[in-house]
Amino acid sequence: MEADFLKVFLAGLAAISFAFNIFQYVRASSRFTLQIHHSQEANKDGVGVYLAGVLFVSNTGKSPAYFSGVTITQENGDYYYPVIGLDGGTKIEPGQTVQGAIPVEHLLGNQAKELIVFDGVWKEYKIKKRCFRKFLQELAAEAARLESVGVSIHPNSSGGV
Repeated sequence: MEADFLKVFLAGLAAISFAFNIFQYVRASSRFTLQIHHSQEANKDGVGVYLAGVLFVSNTGKSPAYFSGVTITQENGDYYYPVIGLDGGTKIEPGQTVQGAIPVEHLLGNQAKELIVFDGVWKEYKIKKRCFRKFLQELAAEAARLESVGVSIHPNSSGGV
């Protein structure tokens, strides 16, 4: 009787230890936190600015992570867009924040619905839909305001983007 109790107790202790190790591993893995705001970015040739959504990607985990890219869900399907100033394969250390720009045309002109960021192992991180909709409304208002005073909101074609 006593030996059976000891076996059950040790098996339970091993299971709890195993579960705790999995919990620690998951907690220590990389995690991205995302923010997006509108801003004006300089053209590649250094002449003039364009309107863009600036994406901030923070690694809030305890191990380094790699930024792989951005997918924007639109009315007619998903599209992968490069983020200007933030290349795929960029290493993000714990506690570090990196930023890149997405031109206004990719967000407003193609009727974006959702923005998804992928890390190095293709884990998805999404901006909350409510926050993304609010951002798009603010971006559209800023685009209309700038166009009404004659400012170009698109990147110039001489320097390319």
